[in-house]
Amino acid sequence: MAALSFPYDARRKDGALLASAVGAGARVFKGGLVTVATATGLVQAGADAAGLVFVGVAYESVDNTGGAAGAKAVRVHKNGVFTYAKAGAAQADVGKTVFLVDDATVSIAATANSIACGTIVGVPDGAHVQVRIDGRVS
Repeated sequence: MAALSFPYDARRKDGALLASAVGAGARVFKGGLVTVATATGLVQAGADAAGLVFVGVAYESVDNTGGAAGAKAVRVHKNGVFTYAKAGAAQADVGKTVFLVDDATVSIAATANSIACGTIVGVPDGAHVQVRIDGRVS
């Protein structure tokens, strides 16, 4: 399509909660950190693995363990603050970037694949941090 020469209805959506196709054999749990495989564009539970990019937090649980790629979709939060496990959480962690360890755990230390998933905005206790995901989702 060429550059606009007349008004265009871009069909704006809020974008805070979007549906994404789930990979074959994948299970995503409500509240879990979610990644997408860059090779396929399909989502799966968050993991520190090559070829994955953080895309948000699962709004609901979806089980596609018996399904084909894209047979099911999961709605994913694209912004907000969520609480996750972090070993040795301390008030001094506030403001630091966190990296995805798995779908329920984050780390301020670089991980094998260093998939950034948010910024710590609060520390409710010594084992958990509150993570703002805004600006970290793909």
